[in-house]
Amino acid sequence: MSPTSSTGLRILLTVVAVAALAGPARPLVAQKADTLLLRNGDRIIGEVTSLVNGLLEYKTDNVGTIEVKWDRVVQLTSRLYFEVETRSGRRYFGTFARHDSTGMLAVALDRVELVPLADVVGITRIKRTSFFDRIDGYLDLGFSLAKSHKTVQLTSALEAAYLLENWSVKLKGDLFMQRQDSVDPTRRWSLQPSVERQLPKRWLVLALGQLQQNQELGLKLRTLLSPGGGRELFKTNTHEAVAFLGIAAQREWYSDSTVAGGERSATNLEATLAGSYHAFRYDRPELDASATLQAYPSLSDLGRLRLEGDLRTRYEVFKDFFLTLAFQVSTDSHPPSAETPTSDFTTTLSVTWKF
Repeated sequence: MSPTSSTGLRILLTVVAVAALAGPARPLVAQKADTLLLRNGDRIIGEVTSLVNGLLEYKTDNVGTIEVKWDRVVQLTSRLYFEVETRSGRRYFGTFARHDSTGMLAVALDRVELVPLADVVGITRIKRTSFFDRIDGYLDLGFSLAKSHKTVQLTSALEAAYLLENWSVKLKGDLFMQRQDSVDPTRRWSLQPSVERQLPKRWLVLALGQLQQNQELGLKLRTLLSPGGGRELFKTNTHEAVAFLGIAAQREWYSDSTVAGGERSATNLEATLAGSYHAFRYDRPELDASATLQAYPSLSDLGRLRLEGDLRTRYEVFKDFFLTLAFQVSTDSHPPSAETPTSDFTTTLSVTWKF
């Protein structure tokens, strides 16, 4: 064999060897490396997604995404970055390090903190590269048509939260529209952005805004800004409750045929008292219920009290899709216009997508 042929053969063999080594490199990089150890001794390689409502969501290469009851977990390790929340409200940030003790979660950042698994009520992965991966929430959509009355109803609700370390930015909204022959159309909507900062021992500070319209109550538009503080009263793998106290500045415009221009406006200062409760079933299919009540006693129009209530329950039909039954009520003991009704409520059945 000539030197040239020998050199060419060596180059060819080198290229083939490099290609053979490079071939499996891509799948190896993509392989999941977290380790989950269960009470029955099973060890599963995969990737931790989240812990919500007592269920650990875990991605595997072989069987896809699985959900494991949290009380069956005895050890968990991961090189990914997470926020861990405990029953006491304390939050830890870091990776899940390897350790010898079962029943403990080793959260590693500047140092390793051993957290009892039984105290953990939430795990959220903090992704630093993708904006959309940090967003959680749901979207409702409902529609009905009654031929006899020629009535069309459209309902929708949205809640989305963008999660950061000790911070969350949320947006809530709802819409109700009804059209019926020989009757004026009815529209009701609300949009509520908020920014929340978590503090030690389950305390929090919050800034809440609101845009609102309710034609049934003659409300053309209400704007509101309410800073304040609150506390998570309790949080477990089956239920949670939050209370909030603040002060609100609001301006509103009402329809009023008794004044020139057919519109009356007012600026008010109100206290804000709010509470929410959420209960969920520790199993599949998911079943949960939530209740929210916001009270606004007026500080500039003494004796006036506004209430906003929301009660909803939802049942999982298949993964991430639910049937939702919701009830919403609005009351105002002393609206600016004497022509305005003092209360309004809606009941809706809708399909919900959780993202």
